Amino acid sequence: MISICGDDALLELSSPGKSGSFFYFTNDDKCMIKTMKKSEVKVLLRMLPAYYKHVRSFDNTLVTKFFGLHCVKITGAIQKKVRFVIMGNLFCSNYAIHRRFDLKGSSQVV
Repeated sequence: MISICGDDALLELSSPGKSGSFFYFTNDDKCMIKTMKKSEVKVLLRMLPAYYKHVRSFDNTLVTKFFGLHCVKITGAIQKKVRFVIMGNLFCSNYAIHRRFDLKGSSQVV
């Protein structure tokens, strides 16, 4: 809660990802916030029961930990809903990280 709601502003990643999502990091690097499309939210909600079971069963899982899924309705001349997820930053660790792989959509066998 302090990471996100503290006195410091969130740090925005310089450019949106391929999906058009925006990414923000807390100053302590512990959490990240990602904007999501409605279709992505639906997928996340469908997999939530199995995800929850997995995270509860394996305390040391390397699967990203989700802390909240939110929707904010912006009112004004143009009304818009902004959906976003708050998750732990897997790379904020006491361990040295030697390699990083972006696996989503990959069919490469290592």
